Amino acid sequence: MVLPAEPAIVRGDRDRLVQVVLNLAGNAVKFIPEPGGVVALTVIRSPQGWAVWVDDNGPGVPMEERTAIFERFYQGAHTRRLAKGTGLGLAIAQRIVERLGGTIFVTDSPLGGARFGVVLPSGNEDGDGSRKEGAHAGKDPGGG
Repeated sequence: MVLPAEPAIVRGDRDRLVQVVLNLAGNAVKFIPEPGGVVALTVIRSPQGWAVWVDDNGPGVPMEERTAIFERFYQGAHTRRLAKGTGLGLAIAQRIVERLGGTIFVTDSPLGGARFGVVLPSGNEDGDGSRKEGAHAGKDPGGG
């Protein structure tokens, strides 16, 4: 897990943000090989705000399915073969992320499998530069 030194603050419902990250991480775990599976979670500053990447060394997502996997009830051929699910998780995650003004995507991971990414606008400053309350990701100010 790679976390930024500063708190990653975004505006939004903390529980929904956790739901998105858990969904992406849970999907990654479903598809990694046993033994030797790897899942990496990264939170970084991006030009648009904050990005969360979930990388794995599973089979990846075929190019022709990268749009369809965000549709309700869609399950790719490898999904039906390798893991159980309803085909709703990514559709729900996309809806949550878009309601927060962000984007969600899938691409190839440097680990050899899939990289699911979420980019959300920063919520720590208003137009006047003042700090705002928001959901936090990253290191806790208490040092943990």
